[in-house]
Amino acid sequence: MRKALVIEDNSTEAADYMAVLKSMGYKCDIAHAGDIGYSMLGSGDYDVAIVDQVLPGMDGETIVRNARRNGIKAIIICVSNHVGKAERLEVVRAGADHYIEKPVSADELMSYVTALERRVGGEQSVIAYRSIVVNRAERTAFCNDKDLELKGQIFDFLVLLLDNRGRYVPAKRILKEICPGAKTLGLDAVRQVKLRLCERLEACGAGNVIETKKGVGYAIL
Repeated sequence: MRKALVIEDNSTEAADYMAVLKSMGYKCDIAHAGDIGYSMLGSGDYDVAIVDQVLPGMDGETIVRNARRNGIKAIIICVSNHVGKAERLEVVRAGADHYIEKPVSADELMSYVTALERRVGGEQSVIAYRSIVVNRAERTAFCNDKDLELKGQIFDFLVLLLDNRGRYVPAKRILKEICPGAKTLGLDAVRQVKLRLCERLEACGAGNVIETKKGVGYAIL
């Protein structure tokens, strides 16, 4: 399982960041002081670190600078509402992958972590969106912590929509990608796969999250 470290002295904000990371499939650790967090970062083999800029013990910029000097390759996102533009640029120059101003929304944090995962590691193994968490490598899918029990084309259909979330995917492309070689199947096969997926999602409390636009395609809301 992928690991994340949150270095944040505000307990409420730290809990919020950890909730987002856990929903994305990360095992999370926390440190409330900079020097303790830096020590953990150096010895914990973390994939992602969320680091507050203003911390007791050691500030965020120093954590980032020392981490990069010592070859730590984790994705590092700094957060703060106490520094100006010049200081934010220094944090990025020190080696942070991104900087987010507080307050940090769940969607914002998830979006930046997802984007940086793609940049660093290529295709995501774990995809998290709202209440849905998919592990591409293990071919498992959960919604509200309930196993969707998806197999074959239904699983592939969900992954394709999640990879293209925010965009409509044409039915012909779906048919080509989830049914390779099955040239005799008509577009009604896509509609049937969509219906079966919707049934599973609704049974797990997701509601109606897949939208169909006639002549355009399918999208996950």
